[in-house]
Amino acid sequence: MIATLLFFVTVIGIGLLLDPFFAHMHRLERLGLAILCGSVLLPFLLFFASAYLHILPLAKTGVGVFFRSGVTVLALASIARFLLSEIRALRAPGRSRSAPRKKRRVQISVMISTLSLIAFAFFVVIGIHTRLFGWDEYSYWMYAAKVLTVTGGDIHALLPNAYGSYPPGFPELAAWNDALQGDVSIQHAKWMAPLYFLGALTLEWGLFKRYQTSTSRILIILALTVWGCQSYDLFTILAYGEMPYVDLYTPGVIYLAFSMRSKDMRDLNTGVILLLFSAFLRVDGWIVAGFTLVLFFLFNARQVLTAVRAKKRLLAYACAALPILLWNLYLLHHPTLAGWGTRLTLSRVDARLPWPFMSRVLGAMWMTVSNLRVSPIMAVYPLLIGYALVKRNRALWFLLAVVLTQFAYLFTAYMTVFSSFEALHASSLDRYLLRVDPLISAGLFFALYDEKTTRVWATMSQARRRAG
Repeated sequence: MIATLLFFVTVIGIGLLLDPFFAHMHRLERLGLAILCGSVLLPFLLFFASAYLHILPLAKTGVGVFFRSGVTVLALASIARFLLSEIRALRAPGRSRSAPRKKRRVQISVMISTLSLIAFAFFVVIGIHTRLFGWDEYSYWMYAAKVLTVTGGDIHALLPNAYGSYPPGFPELAAWNDALQGDVSIQHAKWMAPLYFLGALTLEWGLFKRYQTSTSRILIILALTVWGCQSYDLFTILAYGEMPYVDLYTPGVIYLAFSMRSKDMRDLNTGVILLLFSAFLRVDGWIVAGFTLVLFFLFNARQVLTAVRAKKRLLAYACAALPILLWNLYLLHHPTLAGWGTRLTLSRVDARLPWPFMSRVLGAMWMTVSNLRVSPIMAVYPLLIGYALVKRNRALWFLLAVVLTQFAYLFTAYMTVFSSFEALHASSLDRYLLRVDPLISAGLFFALYDEKTTRVWATMSQARRRAG
């Protein structure tokens, strides 16, 4: 238990090193960002130490002990600085006091949302202690973590693996956890995914609060998120790299949508940073981040052009891209016969272009997407399209376009790099739906709780009261 707590502390502490850049945000928002950013910065430090400094950061003797002690002290100092700054803010003489809360009738929707979130947390805790393991845990994620742990964090040991081209973000993080635990165990690593998901939910709560959203509405949005896709209650209790990736990518997209709504460059910066960070956690992360940013440019070209004119902002973006850039530079000097690039051949693509094969792939994807038991929140997507056609809301259109582009990208992946069996059965699509679930929930916010809609509803309520 102490080792698990120390893992949480180090991840949050390293993430808080970026807290000065997020000082304008809500307190919960900053805490969520610390968890998510720490899930990239910490493994990047381990990778950089091994690949470029040529030291073994997880070795049990010598420089490894010194490195781990230094990272732990740095994390604790970062947390102490954050706590001291918060204490000073609370004791500030000019701090405004919040108005006394009025007693309100508890809404049924709020009760249902709260109970559903509590039930989800209960299922996660029970699931973590259940001996349920996934194939990818054994085939790569935990296998790679074991290799790193046994070799003292030697990144070169991963190159002969069949997944050697995968960015080492999540395996490095799991190896750090194993080093603290003193044991290579999948069961210990199962606490990692709930931590990142909690960070994503905390971040979204703070973000909605910063934009004056009521607690009842936030509870409804978060409840729709956790129960909108069946995969959440499974992959939140598995040691997969998918969850940290989703928990970084989807908040990044949501920040970009809010920057379109508020014209706040700081939200744009946060969204870009999270998208670039997410590329270090998945083999195709840089592709997904790339087409997402291109879509954002198409919807908001003026704001993007204004942003890139600032040299400091460009420097921040370059620093956020360092993990994935240095990883690709490392692969250039240490090529590996693995990865998606080795599966992409003209003969494979040409054999799959005929309509019978293509139609079966589309049919398999449709069977998963239209299955409301797997992803009930997909039923909301057509309704949001209908609303967007009536109301001019660029932020909502951007989110809907990202969701549609995700499906187009997954179809392209099935037609090119997946095996025929995986393509014809749309393998793992239920897991990939995790990328779009929070975006549809955020789309509900822009559809139901944006300023124009709220004013219309308020006017209608006043008219009904006068008529009564």
